[in-house]
Amino acid sequence: MACAALQSFSNVENDLEDLNRVPWAFVCAYYAAYYSANCLAQVFGEGVRYLDRDRVRALDQIFNAYSVADKPTRGLYGIEISANGMELTLRPISSKMGGTHESFWRAFESTVKRIEANVLSGTLLPADSQRVFVKLSSFRSLISSKSRPSIWLSEIRMRYSTDTRWGGLVSRQTSKTIEN
Repeated sequence: MACAALQSFSNVENDLEDLNRVPWAFVCAYYAAYYSANCLAQVFGEGVRYLDRDRVRALDQIFNAYSVADKPTRGLYGIEISANGMELTLRPISSKMGGTHESFWRAFESTVKRIEANVLSGTLLPADSQRVFVKLSSFRSLISSKSRPSIWLSEIRMRYSTDTRWGGLVSRQTSKTIEN
């Protein structure tokens, strides 16, 4: 994910200099933020993933080896790994909550909120923990929207990547919008 974040952002500055490429620059900047946030969430043992047939099959083998009866099926899951790395928790996420990106941003905001709360009771000196708390709180405020919490970034990405008025990507062969 870290490499994907860097690759996504690598040409944004150049693309912003060409008015015809500004929408693409926004899409690339969005993906750089998305991949970076995924990396941060994973550092804290959390994430959101779509489990396709191959991933479900691989998990089945692991679960069978440990005689775990409750196995996942294909779909979107919130994933948590315990601090000691010995416990994996998979929570199915309803499609009513939005797609993978929307669900991820909601989960990421919750992760940042939990870290915010935990930093005040951690091992940092009180003044340091308060400074970290304020920074995390400000960061969470930036990624949230008052009217559409957690998903506004994903909505903007979709607007710029699919709306031809903004230079969105349209297939010449089928005239259908391509989701990037």
